[in-house]
Amino acid sequence: MFKFPAEVTLVPQSIPPSCEDCDEQDEPQLKSGGFKQYEIKDTKHIWWRVACVNLVDDPSPDSIIGPTGHIERANFWTHVVGALVYLVYFILRPLTPNGTVGTLSSHLAAVSYISFAITFTLSSVYHIYSANPFWSTVTRFFDYFGIYIGIAFGTLSDLAIVSNNLEGLRFEAVADVFIGMVILLLFFAIRRTTLTVEETRLAYLSTKCNLGIARSTNTDLEHSSLRAAAGTTLSFSWILVATLAFENLEEDCAWVFVGSRIAGTSILVGGMLLDNFILYPDAWFEKDKKPNCMCYSTKPGVCGGWAITSHALWHILAVLATIVTSVGSEYVVAFSHNLKFNS
Repeated sequence: MFKFPAEVTLVPQSIPPSCEDCDEQDEPQLKSGGFKQYEIKDTKHIWWRVACVNLVDDPSPDSIIGPTGHIERANFWTHVVGALVYLVYFILRPLTPNGTVGTLSSHLAAVSYISFAITFTLSSVYHIYSANPFWSTVTRFFDYFGIYIGIAFGTLSDLAIVSNNLEGLRFEAVADVFIGMVILLLFFAIRRTTLTVEETRLAYLSTKCNLGIARSTNTDLEHSSLRAAAGTTLSFSWILVATLAFENLEEDCAWVFVGSRIAGTSILVGGMLLDNFILYPDAWFEKDKKPNCMCYSTKPGVCGGWAITSHALWHILAVLATIVTSVGSEYVVAFSHNLKFNS
């Protein structure tokens, strides 16, 4: 029978005795120190240390990320790639047939693509600064801001596509997701300013610190379910406009629109389950059975220390999910005659 791993814990920021050999006990910003290969208090070199070479004193020989690795490295680069994919396509799109379609729907589709680039960029920045107790709290807020921006403009693009360029829609239909986004941002901004870093920064996978995958993370504590539920609700907002696709679009375009959203959302939800419940491979790493999903270089000055964690896999799936929905949007823009009525 399948069993979830039992060693996944989120605990107050304290390091168990078994991990004292890989703990930085002199870290002043945390109550009980941080993990040697994770915490970076000096932000001067934080970008280089997370993204390329993380030099620490006496790294554990059992570390799966090698002597110069950082567990956030794959998280950073996977979303950098996603941001570049959308930025390049946004720049090149005017040279494509879809880029010459002069409808509001086509223009808003392009806006949604640049919003995805912003989403992935802000996430990349957060994963650099997540290694720093203070700046992680600041950049985490903007990380979620980027997520909500991507969802909001993606929803606006969907509305324009299925409603013949927002024709006849009430203001509330267009503003609904943006209002929800603002409410969420205000709530969590106020919450963040009323809590200390120590209250919300918890140790994660602390029993695996010798493997180099233990880290500290910021959580929403009793409001975690609110954050998750709100984000999920926004992500499913396309369902509210799905029926309009069959009313206003050709049948093949309607099916492509709805099918791409179902596929993209399924990939997204699958990634969330993988990262939050199954936790493969993080919780499945064993000292004597290192998986084949990482590679690192022991040469000084060479970028290395990769470890594809469950969150990095979630990043890859999130990029894939947005690409699937974007392809669906581009198909409708290209082949729906209704979109050309208001050219």
